[in-house]
Amino acid sequence: MKDVIIFGNTQFSELLYYYLEKDPRYCVRGFTIHEKFIEEKQFKNRVIPFEKLECYYPKEDIQILVSIGYTKMNENRKNICEMLKYKGYQLAEYRSLDAIIETEEIGEGNIILEGTIIQPFVKLGNFNIIWSGCNVSHHSVIEDYCFLAPSVSIAGNVRIENNCFLGNHATIRNRVSIGHHALIGASAYVDECIGDFAVFVPEKSRILEKNSLEIRLR
Repeated sequence: MKDVIIFGNTQFSELLYYYLEKDPRYCVRGFTIHEKFIEEKQFKNRVIPFEKLECYYPKEDIQILVSIGYTKMNENRKNICEMLKYKGYQLAEYRSLDAIIETEEIGEGNIILEGTIIQPFVKLGNFNIIWSGCNVSHHSVIEDYCFLAPSVSIAGNVRIENNCFLGNHATIRNRVSIGHHALIGASAYVDECIGDFAVFVPEKSRILEKNSLEIRLR
């Protein structure tokens, strides 16, 4: 069993706490964040100022799970992870027991939630967040610090570079490459290679000038 401290005090932190508390592989000792971000009575006063964390738990006794999302195209998470590693902390990963992970080429610190399928021969880098119900197909590569929102579908032989964001239900066609820091909007279908810092979004849905009773459902 791993003794874990969750870095963060957001709803994402709360969600990870819910999962880890039900997982026999983990024992959550509390939360930590820099003192200026601590809110009164948050998480039943289990938030430890990061500046004082080592007074409570020696570095060699705990692992830290970083619950920082996609803010600033994942750069905030990258900065926190690099800071923690520089200070000598061990960083934890979380792979849901309800995920199907067939590849052995997985880096450190990834968070993979329930219902996700990662096929054989996928290469997954470090500190990625893969939300519920994603599908990553064979021989695809996801580098570091990417965020895949729920139900993203990635076909075979795709390459996704560092710090990308893929929105809910985005679909990536086979043999497509996506440059670093690219933003793929929800429900987008990407059928061509796109470059660094690109923004790729589908046409916006619209509200019809009718009420629902005027629509005939077949």
